[in-house]
Amino acid sequence: MSDDKPGRMKISVIIFTSCLLFIFAAGCGRSDYSVTTYEFTKNGHIIEHIVEDFPEDKYDVNDWESEIRGVIEEYDAKNKDAIRLTDVRCEEGVLRCSVDYEDDDAYYYLNEQPLFYGTVAAALKAGYSLMTPVYDADDGQSMESTGLKSMSETEIVIMNGDTDTQVGVTVPGRIICTTGNVTVGDKKKEAVVTDDNTCYIVFE
Repeated sequence: MSDDKPGRMKISVIIFTSCLLFIFAAGCGRSDYSVTTYEFTKNGHIIEHIVEDFPEDKYDVNDWESEIRGVIEEYDAKNKDAIRLTDVRCEEGVLRCSVDYEDDDAYYYLNEQPLFYGTVAAALKAGYSLMTPVYDADDGQSMESTGLKSMSETEIVIMNGDTDTQVGVTVPGRIICTTGNVTVGDKKKEAVVTDDNTCYIVFE
């Protein structure tokens, strides 16, 4: 596995081109998300809270939901309840829903792009080089190139943001360091990915 930029999200491309419109507002609960936000949970799940432009004069949300559920059912036939689509609604031309993935393999199946969630040691074993510079979440200082590899049991998220807008991230621990394209919130449990390049978010 390399750290190269992944491909386009399958879940959005099935019917329409992804185009997020809003600025991330940190918080919890579906009403607090104003851009697509990835929630990483303690039990290893990845919950993607999707917020996307959905022109209702061109597309039907029921058709979109039916198409996505069909893809999910194919995967769940062999991986029980590995992907769950919930809270689908379209309000004023904006689609909102949540997709709960059992793990990053389930995420890859539906989106056709890699996303890693696990320990630093597991990321190295999976083939990630982890050579991109990272910065301390408290003071912004650059860390030694060997610093990340020494945190073998620390949790890490490796993902890409979006070309057109910011993407939110929440994690179940305190963020220690990130790549330069990540802005960390005051509580150190939420962040914003500011571009579509590969990012690391390391937390404990």
